[in-house]
Amino acid sequence: MRDQTPLSVFNSRNITLLKNLIQDHQYR
Repeated sequence: MRDQTPLSVFNSRNITLLKNLIQDHQYR
């Protein structure tokens, strides 16, 4: 299984954005 598929890159970016949103809500 290859890790560098477009879908996995897309998913990792979405996960990073979600983490940033969660942290933003926690700090507010």
